[in-house]
Amino acid sequence: MYNFYINNYIQLERLMNLFKKISLLLTMIGLSVILLSPQEKVKAFQPTIFSASNTENYKASKPFTDVPFESTYYQSTHILRDLSIINGYSNGSFQPQNSITRRQAALLIDRLDSKQYIDLPPVKEEVDFNDVNWQDEAYLGLNLLNQAGIFEVDKKGNILPNANLTRGEMAKILVIAFNLDISNHKGSFKDVAGKAVEPYVETLVAYGITTGYPDGSFKPQTSLSRAHYSEFIFRIL
Repeated sequence: MYNFYINNYIQLERLMNLFKKISLLLTMIGLSVILLSPQEKVKAFQPTIFSASNTENYKASKPFTDVPFESTYYQSTHILRDLSIINGYSNGSFQPQNSITRRQAALLIDRLDSKQYIDLPPVKEEVDFNDVNWQDEAYLGLNLLNQAGIFEVDKKGNILPNANLTRGEMAKILVIAFNLDISNHKGSFKDVAGKAVEPYVETLVAYGITTGYPDGSFKPQTSLSRAHYSEFIFRIL
């Protein structure tokens, strides 16, 4: 009987030592992830919802009339539609090449926020917009973006909802909304160097979300299409 207890005690002690080693290993792994730079984190960055394994055979029910299966944006536009994040038009089209407006971007942000895919903490007080009233369906999203310090009002107090969203604004929205770790890297694009938008653009590069244009530019002041904006969101999700 004595030997029985001794043997059980030894086995228990071995198990406890094993658990301690596993716990230490997990702690070290967690710490290493925390210490990784944004450039290193991208190697382990995976979409939180989608992956190649669960979207490669995806086929949309009632696809948009102007986004065929062969389109580069087929998956992103239709999956985001199925999640009620983006909408098409009443005629069944998506109009992927149309420029996206600040208003449309705000509506997407409001939907993402309501589904808790993003978190946009306010950094300043709420203000009234002279060109958007609180009953407008885009008001909540525009207010979120304004309080987060992304969309600014002009000197007249206008938020300019119908202006086209720029690629630079898009970068800032995605980095802040999805809480991506800001990259300290510089020099990826000649036309964002030294500008306020540079850290946001560089962060998207670090996470493998954007590559820019073949000429080495990012074109931060250029508008972007509805399809492109949907694709950027899809890559992060």
